Amino acid sequence: NYLIATVISYFECKSSVIDTIYQASWLVPFSGIIIGSFFILNFLLMFASTQKVGIGITTVLNKTSLIIPVIIGYFFLGQTNSALNKLIGVAICIFAFYFIFYSKSNNTNKSISIAALLLPISVFFASGFTDTSMEVVNKFVLSGQNQKSVFLLLIFGTAFFLSVILVVTDALKGSKFKLSVLLYGSALGSFNYMGSKMLLINVERMGGSIVFPVLNASVVILTTIVGYLFFKETFTKRQWTGIALAVASVAVIASTLAN
Repeated sequence: NYLIATVISYFECKSSVIDTIYQASWLVPFSGIIIGSFFILNFLLMFASTQKVGIGITTVLNKTSLIIPVIIGYFFLGQTNSALNKLIGVAICIFAFYFIFYSKSNNTNKSISIAALLLPISVFFASGFTDTSMEVVNKFVLSGQNQKSVFLLLIFGTAFFLSVILVVTDALKGSKFKLSVLLYGSALGSFNYMGSKMLLINVERMGGSIVFPVLNASVVILTTIVGYLFFKETFTKRQWTGIALAVASVAVIASTLAN
């Protein structure tokens, strides 16, 4: 995944990567490496959190991390237009995620310790930090299309380097390699790059207070539809209610674009 995204990022660069980094602020390579590290950290935190407290709480807190870029956008980035509609849309969005993902059956442990809850809380802050950092760096640090490509190259390159360490660690523990992983990882890497590039473009044009709520809600809606149509997944009335709320949240937040 990250290898393919790194290769695509490299070929997207219009001039020498070294020259671009040299001419740019030191914050470009620094932020790329930090955010790339958080890509892997998020993965590890979600893995550990799902094991400890279940997929329900973990996913809810991962998705509701959109609150962080919305708050930063409002108070620090001047995204104050249609604030009430955005607030209503975000609130609906959070309820939607709760209805879709969280239920008592999601949790493998009957009682969850306070220490264990630190994991999903860490997922919340790590995910929110990653999203917010992408927008802040794009707004205040990057200048020109080539710097954006180099920024993505550094993010995915760092994530790839750290992934190699994880893969080697797993191999030493006896993990078996499957050839199909290369195919799926390559496809995912292409979409991962395109998704990250479009994220930079859209937060620049519309602001994170619109992009991140719509993005998270849309991902949930689309994956639910795919699961229902192609994998014959069944959903409870509560989950369908959550999906309807997610659609409503997208409509409310998207309506602020006209203002």
